[in-house]
This record gives sequence, C-alpha cells and structure tokens, in this order.
Amino acid sequence: MPRLPGEHISDQDLKNKISKEEEKQIVKLLANTLCELHQWKVEDFGEFDPKNQCIRPFNGTYKTWLYDRIRYWLEDAKKYSVITPKDIEWVEKLFLMCEESFNALNSPTFVMGDFKADNVLVQRSTEDWMLGGIFDFTTGYFGDGIADLPRIVIMYIDEDEEEHAKLFIREYFNRCEDKEAFNARIKIHMLHQRVLDWGCAKAIGEVTWDDTMSFSEWAEKYTEFEIL
Repeated sequence: MPRLPGEHISDQDLKNKISKEEEKQIVKLLANTLCELHQWKVEDFGEFDPKNQCIRPFNGTYKTWLYDRIRYWLEDAKKYSVITPKDIEWVEKLFLMCEESFNALNSPTFVMGDFKADNVLVQRSTEDWMLGGIFDFTTGYFGDGIADLPRIVIMYIDEDEEEHAKLFIREYFNRCEDKEAFNARIKIHMLHQRVLDWGCAKAIGEVTWDDTMSFSEWAEKYTEFEIL
C-alpha cells in the first residue's frame, strides 16, 4: 500500500492544502469510483468462493442475510453496552418499513464492503483529482451497491460537512443504475454500519459521542439523514 501513489482523503496535510472546490472534486471522484465498481453485475447474491472460483449464494434471500446480520451484531453489542427493548423495537420497525425495497431488489452487484477514507488514495492530475488506489477487499461480496456508501457519508456527517455528504450521495444517485427505493435501502445500510460502529466503540472504550444516549437515539441521526 505505501507504494501506491496519492494521499488518504482524511490526511490533515491534504485537507490543509486543497481548496473548497477541490474538496468537492474529490467527493465526486469517490462517488464516481463506486459507480464504476458497481458496474460488476452478477446473477446471484452471495460471496465469492475462491476454492471453486464461483459465487456462493447466501442461504435464503439477500434481505434475510442482511437483516439477520444486523440482528446478530445488535445482539452481540449487548456484551459491551445497554441495548434496550425500545432499541430492538425501533430496529424491527425500520426493517418492516424498508423490507419491500429489498424484496424488489434483483440485480446483485459487487460490494467493496469497506469503502472508507483509510482505504482510498487520491492524487492531483494536471487539471483534476484522480484515484491513486483502493485496497482491502477482504469483506467484499455481491449484494446492494448502496451498502458501500455509509462509511463515507458518516465520515462527512461526523466532520460537520453535511453538504459534502449530500453531494456524495447525489453524485452517486445520478450515475447509479438501480435507483428504485434508494432512500429506504440506504436507511438499512446506514443502520448496519452504525450497529457495527456502536459495538466496536463500546467494546474497546472509544466512544466519541454522549455515552448516555441509547442506541436508537444515536443511530437515528444517520438513518434519518436527509438523503436526497
């Protein structure tokens, strides 16, 4: 990775030397990069099986796999934090509200699985910014491409750069092929990412928010973010 050209978008030195307009160029570059990755379409929702060189379909539907994964990590978070019945009820209501959007999803695409600042490098070309490299594909699978958006969106929200978050989403939305029920699907993917982040932060003692907040209070800021 150190041999790849470019700089991390989260690097403070980079942030200090670029203009607001260049920041927007990089935001658009990230969105367009994902759109290119998500051109890889396949027939089955699932994970790549390196032994047999094929896609191993999920047991059941993609929605079942995703919902069960969120439930699993929410239950796991009870080891390190308080997850109340109200939190669980809130999650299940969100599932119910969005389930039709996943029932209708029938075009599996490659999902990088960990598209975040630490795994992307950018570099300045003569006139614009371009990609230097992407790495860490260990959590890749084939599902809903929107699942790759939350890490970047959350980063911008937490850095009080909500306009960049909205620009990133708009740029992706305008270029992506599957726009059906976009708002509903991204809510669930935001929930998925926040469940993982909550459990990790609580487990290692690196909570950066008001520690008295319930999970649902904390996560709702992101699931209800004004997407489009």
